[in-house]
Amino acid sequence: MRKLVFVFCLLLLTVLVSGCIDLKEKHTLNLDGSGKMEFTALLEPVDISMSGEEQDFSKDDMKGMIKQTIEDSKGVDAWSKISYKKMSDGKMLINGALYYKDIGKLGLNIGGISMTNDPVLYKDQNGDLVFEIGIGKRDKSEKKPVVKLSEKEIKAKIKSEKAAYKKSKPMLDMLLGGMKTERKFRLPGTLKSSSNLKRDNEGNLIFAYSGKKILESIEKLSADATWMRNQILAEVDLNNDFPVGAVEFNELVFGEKAPVRAVFSGDFKPLFNYDAEVKKARKDFPQVLKKLGIQKAAQVERIKAGGGIRDLVVNKIEAGKDRYVLGMEGKLPEEGLAAEGKITKIISSSGADLLPESDWDKRLGFLSLSNEDNKTVTFDIRVPVPEGKKVKGVKEISGVLEYTVGVNLKKINLGINSFKAKAKGNKFSAKIEKLKEGESEWSKGSWKLNLFLDLPPKQLRSAEFYDSKGKKLDVSKGGYSAMNDKTTFYFSLDGKFPKKGKIVIETFEKIIKKELSFKLKNISFKAVSRK
Repeated sequence: MRKLVFVFCLLLLTVLVSGCIDLKEKHTLNLDGSGKMEFTALLEPVDISMSGEEQDFSKDDMKGMIKQTIEDSKGVDAWSKISYKKMSDGKMLINGALYYKDIGKLGLNIGGISMTNDPVLYKDQNGDLVFEIGIGKRDKSEKKPVVKLSEKEIKAKIKSEKAAYKKSKPMLDMLLGGMKTERKFRLPGTLKSSSNLKRDNEGNLIFAYSGKKILESIEKLSADATWMRNQILAEVDLNNDFPVGAVEFNELVFGEKAPVRAVFSGDFKPLFNYDAEVKKARKDFPQVLKKLGIQKAAQVERIKAGGGIRDLVVNKIEAGKDRYVLGMEGKLPEEGLAAEGKITKIISSSGADLLPESDWDKRLGFLSLSNEDNKTVTFDIRVPVPEGKKVKGVKEISGVLEYTVGVNLKKINLGINSFKAKAKGNKFSAKIEKLKEGESEWSKGSWKLNLFLDLPPKQLRSAEFYDSKGKKLDVSKGGYSAMNDKTTFYFSLDGKFPKKGKIVIETFEKIIKKELSFKLKNISFKAVSRK
């Protein structure tokens, strides 16, 4: 079962916060769930390491966060505007506007801060339009306790969950304490009823909450033995099911012991022409990026690949105190640039559902794509062993692996016109981080150049260096260091770099993400002893 410290934060608000944020959104929705949103976000730098040092946003930090917001937000059909500025108190203000085809698939990611509330829009049996916000499948009543545990086991689990919450409380206080969110929604039709939503003078629904209120509610629920007991007995999967007592959480945070819901009737004609506005936004947005000095990343297209992972085998099985780890190896059907994936099902040989509860444990661990053929993939699958239980093997493991391929190589001048440390270009945040002569005896006379690019390492296919007269330099490419799709590449030249010149790279115009499914059956753990 998911630790209840996460239950509290995920009951209604799927908010993965990596910094303090004051967010305001204004949505205009059509009947089909398509819509547009304007937003402002005020961000405060947070000292996650708790070093006590003063935190600050540099210009490069802010520009990088804008780029990350554009690239990492999910379900966005088109952007129409985005801008940023540093406030006098050191905070960063972001203003933006975007369009989406389905509000249920929209996931705004503001510089690494993911914000979503799992909204749904549908017609009920009366033909009324229903708008809901919150985790869980709609129209699902609270589950009755079904797990048979002894009173001793129940008390032990409650004690464990409370200890986990107490341990994480300082981090929760830091991450949630300064958070404020206000989301406004304008929908077609006439409002019939609503719960846990307010209205402004313009008729917009308002969904608002603060980190402080959430923390207060967490504190109260963690002290409620009955509520804690119900969560443990029901073994609720809060990614898919309506949690026991969620309406009690709603009452503490929003004021009503009810879902977050509104019902509309009447004329549901579109509130705006979606296709026309999206077409204009797509045409105008490149100029917005150019003004900000942001190089748009390769366009990403998602498709489902045929077949699955080829020649998939279990290379090894390791056993730990609370899990088995399967070491896997297989081949992609074609060369890939990068890969990631997750497990979607694990059924034990006795029929028990062993799918990990945290998204982190569902991920394919230590996934690596071979540099030799760019096809061979290796990864780990973690199979949890419930406390006090024995797992002799698995009947089935299913999952998906997503890999990327590049399309349409093109050459781009980075805009760097001099070879010196700290020289900057105008594409991909290009910057020469270091330029110096080799210091060892064997490298003297050879010069090293470190080039930073806002690109994943495998998207750089080649880099060519030229002097001011256009003569190509015989530069060798070494390794790289990368983090969060930002990479420093290492180059060397026998001799000194000229003072002036240019750097031309070759990268892809479009990135295609392809998804493969895989399934394993009847794996025995009998020959593996647990520690």
